[in-house]
Amino acid sequence: MIKLNFLTLQDILKIDCTIICIIKNIGSEEMKKILLCCVAGMSSSLLASKMDNKAKEKNMNAKVWAVSVGELRATIKEGVNVVLIGPQIRYKLKEVEELCRENGNIPCGLINSVHYGTMNVDMVLDAAYSMMSKE
Repeated sequence: MIKLNFLTLQDILKIDCTIICIIKNIGSEEMKKILLCCVAGMSSSLLASKMDNKAKEKNMNAKVWAVSVGELRATIKEGVNVVLIGPQIRYKLKEVEELCRENGNIPCGLINSVHYGTMNVDMVLDAAYSMMSKE
């Protein structure tokens, strides 16, 4: 008797995100600096920590960390490759985009609220790498 194993959609998405992240990281020796930002840096810190762990697990040369919106200006000047802002501060998007433009056209965007709320690190990492590839 033949036993068939079926992949769930979630399994397929995980595989797809892993492949995309590996492909985007091939030949990339420079560490990618992914900065998350929210009101106080608390909720985004949890997501950043999980993203950083996932990046290490996937052998991606990336550093992910989070700051409050008040710390953003000073942190950007230290050098980052992409800025992702939490959906709870979407009202600050234009201001953050301008700050990123002033500091070398750093890619910047809003984290998908579903991905943020469910801590879907694969999708947020993929979004960050997609934004960096458009540099």
